[in-house]
Amino acid sequence: MHKVPGGQCTAWDRNGYRFDYCLHWLIGTRFSAFNEVWRETHVITDEVKIVDNEIHSMVCDSKWGEFIIYSNVDQWQKYLIDMAPEDEKGIRKMCGHMRDAAVFEPMAQPPAFRSFMDYFKVFLKNPVLLVRLRHFSEISARTYFESLKLKNPRLTYFLNKLFGEIDFSALVVIMMLGWFHIKNAGYLIGGSLALTMRMVNRYRSLGGELSLGMKVEKILVEDDRAVGIC
Repeated sequence: MHKVPGGQCTAWDRNGYRFDYCLHWLIGTRFSAFNEVWRETHVITDEVKIVDNEIHSMVCDSKWGEFIIYSNVDQWQKYLIDMAPEDEKGIRKMCGHMRDAAVFEPMAQPPAFRSFMDYFKVFLKNPVLLVRLRHFSEISARTYFESLKLKNPRLTYFLNKLFGEIDFSALVVIMMLGWFHIKNAGYLIGGSLALTMRMVNRYRSLGGELSLGMKVEKILVEDDRAVGIC
């Protein structure tokens, strides 16, 4: 329906600023099965500039002050231990999980198309890591932080405020910061708007046609399955 393609992958300019509704970082900016998809669809090309920021995020609180998440896990670990030396054991454990998760190679096939052999190959590469990551996928970030037995109120406040108060999987937190650590989750200069237009240009160059500003009048259904629109 919109005059600009992209759906929720969109951005708009106003008064000299660009408001990006979607892209703040992208998994697979350097390698992995994701990177192959980005290259094929022209989300990433040799001309696209990718930035790996030193700081993943920074927040300020009226009571607890400033809290920084560094993209480099080693740097973040030192920062956290300096803040909460009493929690050094839990901090090292958490950061260790992030380093381990960073080496996990995402599967090329989506879950619905994966076979037993796909999982078995991953298991053979690193059985301990696969079992651990599955465990993390089944618990929330808050539950994970509680398992670390952290004592420092400032540290626990910020971790739960950032990740624990929403339905956030522990696996998402661990793998996200792990990918930042190995610089495989950078920011594409231009953000969502430029990304979408690169995909559109690629699609059109292959003979595809794109209709914008259109409304769907009817969904075509065969055997209780949507097969098209008009």
